[in-house]
Formats: sequence, structure tokens, C-alpha cells
Amino acid sequence: VDRVRGPAGSSVTLDVQTPGAPERSVEVQRGKLTSTGKLKASAIPGTNYGYLLFPPVGYDALPADVAQSMEKFSTDKTLEGLVIDLRIASSTRGWPLEDMFTMFNDGPLGEFYNRNDKQLVEVTGQDTFTSQDVPLVILVGQNTTGFPEIFAASLQMHDRAVVIGETTPGAVETTTDFYLPDGSQAFIATTSFVLPNGDEIGTSGVIPSIPIEASWDDVLPKKDPVLDRAIETLDEQQ
Repeated sequence: VDRVRGPAGSSVTLDVQTPGAPERSVEVQRGKLTSTGKLKASAIPGTNYGYLLFPPVGYDALPADVAQSMEKFSTDKTLEGLVIDLRIASSTRGWPLEDMFTMFNDGPLGEFYNRNDKQLVEVTGQDTFTSQDVPLVILVGQNTTGFPEIFAASLQMHDRAVVIGETTPGAVETTTDFYLPDGSQAFIATTSFVLPNGDEIGTSGVIPSIPIEASWDDVLPKKDPVLDRAIETLDEQQ
């Protein structure tokens, strides 16, 4: 690699080789990678439950999209339950943790800490089309990482939501980037998170209230064992 970093619009020259072919150089144009994934919202057929599938990466308008979905779910009917699917949500930067927690709960979220400082995060809840009271089920899995893990774990600790799925990796540390003398860059975890009850998510991950081992290979358009269990859980709460 002749140049590994630079502004958008610059190029990177890579030396590559296909097995059995001679080595060649390829020039790659640099650009900003932007996720186009958005929140997917739908009503669960045969119920008064809503379903929100969060994308892998957060974005600025995510809280507004959730609020708009809550309004649609509540139009001309009573929303009796909400399933928040975080099984592919895996971001920290750009994920609106405090905004989401404010929508669904009230009080202490937890504490970010590093070697030198601690920061308690506490919010004042704001109801958005029954968001503070609607029964919640959160789906998590091995691909749930970062702020979505904190969101799920804190709502679970406050008995605000039932968490269903697989234990998450506990990848909640935020990183700081450091440039090295040779021009390379290192990302080192510098901040972690602890729940108000003292649980360290970075050590244990989010442990579901109802564990179900089901990878995405087991999920079909009309067959999702984790979502089916979430619907059963909401039925039991009625």
C-alpha cells in the first residue's frame, strides 16, 4: 500500500495478486462510507403489537423515525406491545442512546467510566405515543454490540423490558484513535460502562431474560423463533 490515509477524493494504490496470476497494482478512490440502512417498522399481523427492526448503524433521524412509527402504531387503535429488534444493531458512534432511553424510560441509564473520570447518565423520560408505558420486548443476539447493548441491558435492569435471544458479546467499550509515528493508526478501548446496579456489561454482555439460540440462518420470512417467543411473551402480559 503506497498511501493508507488521506482526504476523501484522494486515491490509494494497492498491490494485489490473484492466485496463479502476476501481481498488479489497483488504484482505489477514497470516499466516505455512509450506511443507507434505516429503521424498519411494521405491525405484527393478528395483534395490536408493533415491530421495530433497528439497522446495523445509527443515524441522526433514528429517534424521529421511532416516534413516527409509534404514532402510526397508535393510530385508530391501542398499541398493546412493542418488539424492538436489536439483533443486527452494532454501533456506538451515531447511535442515539440517550434519546432512545428517554423515549422508553426515566431515571439513571448507567455510568461511563475510564481511568480518570466517571460520568453518570440520567434522563427525564418523555412519553411518545404511550412509549413510557407500552409493554416492551427487546431481541438481542451475537451481533448486538455497542450502545444497543447498553440500551437493552439498562431497560432490562429497570424491569422495563423483557430481553429475549442470545447473550451479547459485551462490546460496549468506546475507543480513542491514536496516530503512530509511521503513519498507522491504533484504536484503543478507553471507556467502558456499568449499570446502576453495578453490573459490568463489558464483562458479561447482555444476558437475556429468556435465552433462545437461533442464528440468522434459522430465521425465515414466516419463521422466526425469537420473534415468535416475543409475541408469546407479550400475550402473557395482557
